[in-house]
Amino acid sequence: MKTIIMNRSCLKKLKINLFRSLNFLGLLVVFAYLATQNAYAAEENLLSFDKTLIVEFFIFIIAIIILNKLLFNPLVALRYRREDLTVGKMDEARELNNDVEKKIEEYQNRLHDAREEAYEKKAEIRKEAQQSAEKIISDAREEADRQLEEYKKELHSHIEEIKRKIKPEVNILAKDIATRVLGREV
Repeated sequence: MKTIIMNRSCLKKLKINLFRSLNFLGLLVVFAYLATQNAYAAEENLLSFDKTLIVEFFIFIIAIIILNKLLFNPLVALRYRREDLTVGKMDEARELNNDVEKKIEEYQNRLHDAREEAYEKKAEIRKEAQQSAEKIISDAREEADRQLEEYKKELHSHIEEIKRKIKPEVNILAKDIATRVLGREV
């Protein structure tokens, strides 16, 4: 929007300069006409070289200088400004596009690196968890084996104690059973 407003203001200035140039050029033509009218009245030869030719040449040079300053330079400046605005913006857009592509590539590289790091950490955590699980299982087996040994020892000691307690009674029971089976005392 600024470009359009700027171009409108430049065009307005250009119109003003053009109007001034045309006014000045009109005055120069009138002056040249008045300067040469006396020469034509005095002489009928149109191709003669006299002092009016020098005056006309200076008027032409002054007109060129003034038109150059008021009309041609602003037109050229406007053309360059427009070119800068269009070509410059296109170049700026290309640079921005290149920057965006570089940032996207950089982001994708960082994302790839982060994923690799996450996979490595995940694998490491799994390995540690597996090692911990194996250690817990190993400790549980050792504890189970130890408790089984304790229970075996305890059971063996109970069996021995029961054997010791019933050993005196075994003879009595055996005599009692033999007496009942034989029907007589043994």
